[in-house]
Amino acid sequence: MAVTTNFINKPLNPRGNDQSPKGYNRAALYSGKALDFDGVNDKLTTPNISVQSSNVWTYSFYWNLQDASQTGYIFDARTSSVGYTLYYYANDNNLDLFQSTGGNNFSSTTFEAGQWYHIALSSNGTNVGLYVNGQFVENIAGAIQTYSSTGDLYISSSHVSSVYAEHILSNLKIFNTALTAAQVADLYNNPEKIVPTGVEDTALKLYLPMMEGAGTTCYDGSGGGNHGTINGASHVSGVGAPVSQTAVIDWNKGSNLIIRSEELENSSWVKSNLTVTSNQIESPNGNDDAEQLSEQAISGVHYVGQSIASASAGTYTFSCFLKEGTQRYGGFRAVTNGFTNRHFVLLDLSDGSVASTNTVGSGITWTYNVETLSNGWYRLSITGTHSSGNIDISIAPSDSASPTYSLGLPAYLATNKNIYAWGAQVEQASSVGPYIRTGATAQTSDVLLPQGLTTGRDITGVNLFENVRKQGALNLDGNSWAEVHDNESLDFGTGSFTLEAWAKVKFVNNGSSYNVVMTLGGNASSAGNASIAVVSGLTIAGIYNNLASGSSTLIEADWIHIVFSYDQTNATLYINGSQVDQDARTAVDITNDLVKMIGRDTTGVRYYNDQIAQPRIYNRALTAAEVLQNYNSGKSIYTNS
Repeated sequence: MAVTTNFINKPLNPRGNDQSPKGYNRAALYSGKALDFDGVNDKLTTPNISVQSSNVWTYSFYWNLQDASQTGYIFDARTSSVGYTLYYYANDNNLDLFQSTGGNNFSSTTFEAGQWYHIALSSNGTNVGLYVNGQFVENIAGAIQTYSSTGDLYISSSHVSSVYAEHILSNLKIFNTALTAAQVADLYNNPEKIVPTGVEDTALKLYLPMMEGAGTTCYDGSGGGNHGTINGASHVSGVGAPVSQTAVIDWNKGSNLIIRSEELENSSWVKSNLTVTSNQIESPNGNDDAEQLSEQAISGVHYVGQSIASASAGTYTFSCFLKEGTQRYGGFRAVTNGFTNRHFVLLDLSDGSVASTNTVGSGITWTYNVETLSNGWYRLSITGTHSSGNIDISIAPSDSASPTYSLGLPAYLATNKNIYAWGAQVEQASSVGPYIRTGATAQTSDVLLPQGLTTGRDITGVNLFENVRKQGALNLDGNSWAEVHDNESLDFGTGSFTLEAWAKVKFVNNGSSYNVVMTLGGNASSAGNASIAVVSGLTIAGIYNNLASGSSTLIEADWIHIVFSYDQTNATLYINGSQVDQDARTAVDITNDLVKMIGRDTTGVRYYNDQIAQPRIYNRALTAAEVLQNYNSGKSIYTNS
């Protein structure tokens, strides 16, 4: 079948071909986060991974060697006598797969410090194949030893020696199957994929994106719950590589100010006249770790609660997952201003409806939301303001749809029944965010949390095992972007052009009045460039010859269709198919040798912080009718419902 050359519509697609023989406009995706190990004492440990007791597996990760003169471990899956480890060997500038019987040197490739490489090791039980940047390099043969103990997996260090590696890592994945050459290439060529085509989701046994950006926990996105502990390694920003899971899957961004969020039986939670029993039924994350809250046969209020001392002033949202047990009713109390203001919302857990509410104190407008999940679970959230003192969340069953309240909690009528609860959260936010699990320490700053579930979906319903972004939209986090190096198919001089994209409206004050959606290269506001951006005040700017055309104020989080065109006389800006501005412009040469960017420009501050889809360049000015046609063709996809 012949390929049709398209000289007019030039999409900048991270995963697509513009069908032009002059160039393959595939964008490289860049992430703003990875883990940096200093080569002195930094390491990452996770619990034992099931594939360590097998000789069939695949390890896949992105690796940036920082010091080519320093030998160091990349990972270690062994004890002192059994197992295997991969390390960088400085004397030969290559990788060794070491077993207790000795090392096996991969000698066919060497590595340059400061460069990103995608590394995959695939063991079929007889041979281990090494792949670099999606290409097969060589096999080493020999019986692959297994590691059947329950010891940790060490990353950037070893169980048996203090030999640390100085490198940057991200996107470590371990599969319990030997990926084929095509599947390894699929992971490298399509960084939005977590599992390659032809591999079951359940084959992914560990997935550490290493892009949280903060904290000492490295979250496992496989659903296995093998979260790692970061010892000394730090998150870095602005790293370049085609490792942009941050950019292309729907990452949860949020915080959780309480500790032991799934351990209501822990002593950090105060219990009053009820018993908490852990690991009773399946929780919303698919594990059997939901807790039973059973009323004791004692009069008074019954609850489990936790306080946060001296919380800063602001708006807070409290949430928890609840399910019916032998008791039909349950809810929780949100407290602000040092116990002065209290609000309880009681749910009928048979259907998720609100049975009653109770408010103590004045001066605060409380709001609540109920989200229906699968398997009888409901997520209740309550939002209110806080001025000073402690804040508090207290979870309680109720014997009645209309109970007598004491201190803002339902009074007990001696029925001795139970409800189920899981995943409590308090966040400084005006609405409920994605659930963030905590352990012994709170997550006080926003974390990019890719934690999966055994069902392959996170609590927000996002399927973690496929690219679910609408039409391949990038979901940018303010540190990530995509770029296409210039080629002939994207060149033009002083002639006409059009820039087009769909984007979710958002502006983040990042030191500039612009958040760039896309640019023809360099500084978005330079004379030899053209770009579109969201501007402070939630307006859209189309910029050419260092002059901007602007739109009326838009609504944050709405999908909008943006078109900015130049016909050698006027620069015209369209939003959602309608012209919103037109200004006379003098033509200037576009600087063609600059990199075309999606989600930022070269200033280092003008990052975009939300979704961008279908960015396109045309070498002519679209007509108003064509703009409207493009908007109409996409508006059913990029809806705001």
